Amino acid sequence: KAETDWPAADWYGYTVTPKDGKTVGLVVIDHPANPPAKWHNNRGVWFINPCITAPGPVTIPKDKPLVLRYRLVAFDGPASAEMLKSLAAEWRKP
Repeated sequence: KAETDWPAADWYGYTVTPKDGKTVGLVVIDHPANPPAKWHNNRGVWFINPCITAPGPVTIPKDKPLVLRYRLVAFDGPASAEMLKSLAAEWRKP
């Protein structure tokens, strides 16, 4: 469903506060070596997923594996946008 696709970005994340009142979250950081991706956000699953096939075909050369790299950051309590931007910049350095 196109309405669940988000544009390519360095990272996306979720922060939630369940009934117990404790804030938790997860961030997925894309690596610049990955093919271009849209991100899929299905509210029924409550997670974000890079989707390399959404914007178009990806050619995988014969006998060469497709390697995808992502950094996951899980946190308890609120995470500052500055900290997340810093972690993303560190991961995405050439």
